[in-house]
Amino acid sequence: MSEKYEDFGMDPLDLFKTDLGHNDSQTQLRALHMLSTVAVALDVDRTRDELVPFLEDYLYEHIFECDTLLVVMAEQLGKFVPFIGGPDYAHLLFPMLTKLAASDEMETGEKAVMSLKNIASQLKEEQLEQDFITVIEQLAQAEWFTSKCSAAPLFAVAYRKVREPCRQKLLNMFSNLLQDESPMVRRAAATSLTDFIIYADMEEIKKEFIPSFKDLAKDDQDSVRILAVNVAISLSFQLTTDEIVEHIMSTLQALCDDSSWRVRYRCAFEINNIQSSIGPNLTRLYLIDMYKSLIRDTEANIREISARNIVRFCQNLQTSYKELEKESGENLDPIIQKEILPLIQELDQDPAEDVQDGLYSVITSLSTLLGEKCTKDFLVPLITRCIENDSSKVKENIINSLNNILCVIGIDDLSKTVEKLISDLLKNSNTLWRTRRNLIVTLSHIAKHSKQEYFDEHLKHLYVSLLKDAINGVRRVAPLALPIFVKHYTMSSWGKENIIKIILELAGTYGYRIRLMSLFCIDELVLPTLDKKSDGLLTTLKCIQDENSSIVLNKIHKLNEILSNNFNNVDNEWLDIVLKYCEDENYFNDNIKCFAEDSFDDLRNCVDQQIIAVGKNEIDNPKEESYLEGILFLIVVCFMDVIRELAQDKVYNVRMRAARTLHRVKNLNKQLTEELNQPWVNSVLNILSNDERETINIELQNDLTNGHIKFLELKRDVFIAYIEDIPDVPILEAKDIKEELEKIELEQQIAESIDISETLEKVAPNDKIEVGEAATEFFLAKEDFQDLVVSPNTSNNPTPMDQSENSEKNSSTKSIANDAPQVVSKEAVFISDDIEI
Repeated sequence: MSEKYEDFGMDPLDLFKTDLGHNDSQTQLRALHMLSTVAVALDVDRTRDELVPFLEDYLYEHIFECDTLLVVMAEQLGKFVPFIGGPDYAHLLFPMLTKLAASDEMETGEKAVMSLKNIASQLKEEQLEQDFITVIEQLAQAEWFTSKCSAAPLFAVAYRKVREPCRQKLLNMFSNLLQDESPMVRRAAATSLTDFIIYADMEEIKKEFIPSFKDLAKDDQDSVRILAVNVAISLSFQLTTDEIVEHIMSTLQALCDDSSWRVRYRCAFEINNIQSSIGPNLTRLYLIDMYKSLIRDTEANIREISARNIVRFCQNLQTSYKELEKESGENLDPIIQKEILPLIQELDQDPAEDVQDGLYSVITSLSTLLGEKCTKDFLVPLITRCIENDSSKVKENIINSLNNILCVIGIDDLSKTVEKLISDLLKNSNTLWRTRRNLIVTLSHIAKHSKQEYFDEHLKHLYVSLLKDAINGVRRVAPLALPIFVKHYTMSSWGKENIIKIILELAGTYGYRIRLMSLFCIDELVLPTLDKKSDGLLTTLKCIQDENSSIVLNKIHKLNEILSNNFNNVDNEWLDIVLKYCEDENYFNDNIKCFAEDSFDDLRNCVDQQIIAVGKNEIDNPKEESYLEGILFLIVVCFMDVIRELAQDKVYNVRMRAARTLHRVKNLNKQLTEELNQPWVNSVLNILSNDERETINIELQNDLTNGHIKFLELKRDVFIAYIEDIPDVPILEAKDIKEELEKIELEQQIAESIDISETLEKVAPNDKIEVGEAATEFFLAKEDFQDLVVSPNTSNNPTPMDQSENSEKNSSTKSIANDAPQVVSKEAVFISDDIEI
């Protein structure tokens, strides 16, 4: 800062005055924000003798002008004590802050009060008694109510440090504020009373504050009576049980029955804090009846907030019951069974939708308290009945918190209910896309508590529908859950076949946004975003060097070697060309957290173990493939083929994402290769004999061959099923395509059965074909891969950047909009685009 002034050749204070006197308000604001910097540039003496008086004069002249400047000044002065020589000179700032605290502008007054409290915390006892109490007195005895309101929060700060004569003076002034004729002043005093009570002696509480509390509870303004509830809580924490009964309970009962719904609402809102402050005995004697009256209140919003607090109320009751009845064990408090559960049933039948919404947002949390038997007898029927509820909010609340009840009773008793709830939400959430995104989290929780058969039969198709959702925010988050499913249901028994089907189904669709989803799924499977951090993928194998770990390591070593050979093979020139796409400056590198929002943390909480790193349980059972081994297997058998095909896609974004996905696969291969080159690896590999290792390699090669054949069969089946679903094919029948495909040899399927244009030329060689909307994509001529991956210097072929320029045209081209047959040229290139809201 000083260098800046030297460059201008001006005194720091003169430059500050110039900026502060500028006509532009932004220049003035910047000058005030640099107030501490100006003070540093000046010495302490000049700051006290010149800068502070200048600020006082400026404030006197501009106190009624720009409120924004005053707010900044009030905030800066609270940090100004070190620049004027320390707390001994803090009194120099009090006149300005007193004037600012009396401002009619609420924000200015609040900032000034915060600065005064900050300075007061640095002062000694003598300074508080001589200077700070004078400030409080000036504000509290002013005529205008804004000064009195600003004085109220300052009493507690000074009271705890000053001696007895000054304490009594503060008490008298504060009592006057509590009885002030202005309701705004009484509200400010009542708000500050809760802090004041903490530092007061018991005698002062009984003599001064309990009468004041009763007066507040009888105030003619309901905005003041509302604050009496919080005062009652603060007093109850300081008083004994008998004193609470004598001084507090009757007044608190009157507040719960108050004529103003706002006062009753505050009682319902603070019911759990009231419960904690008065203790378990008084809760059972008095508070339960008061809570009943609030739950049965005529105002729906009071019943709603009462319903939202009911679980915590029960938890507090149960905790106190265990403390009072030490031999109770895991038994439920009889009060909960007799008094609270009937209230829950009443709330369940409430006609107001908001009340049911409030109840079902918390009700599943009660299952951990009720235990398995009571949950099945009481909660499960309630949740089952909610299927008939017309409110989507109620159903969504149950689904979002379903994990609480599943942890207690599992999925068996709720299997049909869960499926029905999820299906209803999917059907009725056309405008509530965040509801569908939250279902991804719910499915992850359910998967942890359900068997594979149940998930496959009832929930898998729902998950696939979320992968194809019309909203990008839903589609983009859905792949995050896929590694969770694979890890839970294991790779060999669930992962391989289901993953291949999902990937092929997504990759073969006509909407390019859905084709993108196949690549996003591969991304998450290869390097899961939600995975916990680990020291390495093979760290556990290094720690457990036995025969089982050697079997697992040999398989991983062989699969990674095959993958490395694919990348290094000169015949696979397409790999290097596709990877160069990532160098495109226009490449989009999206952040999944932007799409997931709160769902990201919820999904991360579903992950209770490392996903891709080899775990101890996977080593103990080498016959069951580890996640890492299965992913390498899928990369070799399936993923590379899908990536290659999508790298030829007509849509630029798909090609770029394919390049990014391939880069992600290569990163996994690189990381794994580095770990496999560590010295300890050979010793673990050689635990097995050469014959045993050779046997593993032969078995693995057979598995790869069988897996590739299975992949081709699934690829053909997915294609055929998709063709058969086309609604309108005037010339070419789907069965003709199927018959043609069945003639193709297995080893040619990857090259020909998916090359739709070649197949169509055999059965419809005409230059023009009549097709309907859904069939259009299959009648489009596809470029040969060799035509795509050419040298950028070839003038007849587009470079990746040229393709980027053309991508906007491609991505904006819609598929034929009507169902009537159209005439389409085979040479034309269309992009069938799904509409995104």
